[in-house]
Amino acid sequence: LSDFCGSRKFADVSNHDSALDAAKLKGEAPALASGVPFAIEVKAATVSTNDDVRILAAGRAPEGTVVCAEEQAAGRGRRGNVWMAPPRRCLLLSLLLRPDDEPPLWPRVTHLAALAVCRAIEPLLAPGIAQVKWPNDVMVRDRKVSGILLESSASSHGGFLVLGIGINVNLEQSDFPAELQSTASSLLMETGQTIDRTDLVLKLLREFAALYPLGVSSFDEPLAEVHRRSHLVGRHVTLSASGKLIAGLVMGFGPSGELRLKPDDAPEYSVSSGELVRVRPN
Repeated sequence: LSDFCGSRKFADVSNHDSALDAAKLKGEAPALASGVPFAIEVKAATVSTNDDVRILAAGRAPEGTVVCAEEQAAGRGRRGNVWMAPPRRCLLLSLLLRPDDEPPLWPRVTHLAALAVCRAIEPLLAPGIAQVKWPNDVMVRDRKVSGILLESSASSHGGFLVLGIGINVNLEQSDFPAELQSTASSLLMETGQTIDRTDLVLKLLREFAALYPLGVSSFDEPLAEVHRRSHLVGRHVTLSASGKLIAGLVMGFGPSGELRLKPDDAPEYSVSSGELVRVRPN
């Protein structure tokens, strides 16, 4: 995860590398607000699950279509970074959404997905330990365990969203490149236990299904949880926005999840999108 890896070799298959149970995923798939169960496809390998779902969307696939992969060759992180992971050790999935809401509200889905990840992994950890790092990461003990990539598109059949979620599940520290070993973690590293990825997929989809119909048009309650779980509120940060490096104290979030930032020498203002977000030492 953490937007890493290229052709790097990973450890041989071990007891951490059980395959996803496709039959269980299909048989126990929860339903979205429409009442239609998630339609889950499991691939042994793919280039990018987001690309797979985009192709299915263009072919009129229904909302709730999910592609999971055991391995992907060119998954994407933010800023176009390549995102690869050891086979069978991560959760790699993409979900097709066709919101009824107006496109300006669609970025809220990233926050809903982050909350779903927090809720799904927290029973394995401890209450309050999973945090949302705006705009698209989930942290545990100041280390990244999950990343989210939301891509929008339009077609002759209407607009749609592709929601990509990756979670570091059964990775060991040695699976990360040296430059990320101090900033990335996995559920295995945090718990000392191998995690059943099939059960985690189902838990994640259940949590997202509960949040999705409530959160896009009525965002107050999810936003309050984002604030409670924030990795950044009350901390000084630097980030890049619209090509400029800015710094300030994170005060909270605006109505659509934009970051409220108070620079040292200027009034508070909101940042709708940012990159390279770094916490400054106090």
